Amino acid sequence: MLSLDNQVLFQARTTQLDTPTLKHNDWQQNLPVNGDPSRMCPKCGKTFHRKQERDRHIRCYLPHSIYCPFTLCSWRGDRQGIFTAHWRKKHPAVPEPANTHIYDPSKLVNPILCGALTVEEAGSIASSLVERRAVELDKADVWENGWGRRRKKF
Repeated sequence: MLSLDNQVLFQARTTQLDTPTLKHNDWQQNLPVNGDPSRMCPKCGKTFHRKQERDRHIRCYLPHSIYCPFTLCSWRGDRQGIFTAHWRKKHPAVPEPANTHIYDPSKLVNPILCGALTVEEAGSIASSLVERRAVELDKADVWENGWGRRRKKF
C-alpha cells in the first residue's frame, strides 16, 4: 500500500501523463484576445495577440516616417532595419547617417488608441509633417505625394 504522500505524487504524475500536449497553434487559439479592445485596431477591428503588433499595424495607416537623405533618392519607409538594408545596397560608399526620421509615428498611436484622434486625423497631421519636412529637405519634387505609401482599401 502506498503512503498518502506517495499516492498524491503518483496521482500527480499520472495526471500529467494523461494531459494532452499542446501543438504550436493550440496555445495561440486559447489566448483570451477575442473581443479584447486593448488589442484591437480601432480602424478595422483586427485583433492582435501582442500590443506591439497592434501598434505596428496602426502605424501602417500613417505616412512613412524614415527617409533616405540622398538628394535624388526617393526611398521612404517605416523600419530602421529596412532603411539600413537600402543604404547598404544603394549607397555603400557613404557612411550611414545618424538621424533619418521625418517624424515619430508612435506619438500619434497613443492618441488614436485613447480616442483623442481618429486614424484619419492622425494621418492628416502626419501628412502635414511629412510635407513640411519634404520642403525643408528639398525633397518635395522627389516625393510625389505626402502620403508615402499606397492607401489601404477598406
